[in-house]
Amino acid sequence: MSIKQQSEELDRVWRTTAVVYEECAKSVGLSLSGLLVLTAIADNDGACTQKSVCTQTFLPKQSVNSIVAGLMRDGHITLAEIDTDRRNKCIRLTQKGREYADKIVPKIHQAEHRAMERLTEKQRTGLIESSRQYGTYFQECMREFFEIA
Repeated sequence: MSIKQQSEELDRVWRTTAVVYEECAKSVGLSLSGLLVLTAIADNDGACTQKSVCTQTFLPKQSVNSIVAGLMRDGHITLAEIDTDRRNKCIRLTQKGREYADKIVPKIHQAEHRAMERLTEKQRTGLIESSRQYGTYFQECMREFFEIA
């Protein structure tokens, strides 16, 4: 297989995985970004700010702000001031939000864990190491063509 074919195959694999997350999000009435934000909040309930959600999800500040506003409007989260940093607010799930997230987030994690369990230790390690290295190389190569951070 040529480098071009391998690149296209890797792209197909990653896009297929992304589509599964998108279908999951759609099935529970969320966008993919909404699902990512809900998962970040649920995984870090009480120790989470919009800034930390942006860092964790790689989503723009405006997108996270819009999703957080929607979750707040729906009664799933509250925002509380942080005593040591009044510029940021701590995002907390309400009881309704916890019940909502508990129907979704643990199932996603369980599916991710089950999929990983099907791989051998060597395959898991190789997948992580290869993906990390590819990501580094890809960033370096993209910086040669585009002005990106």
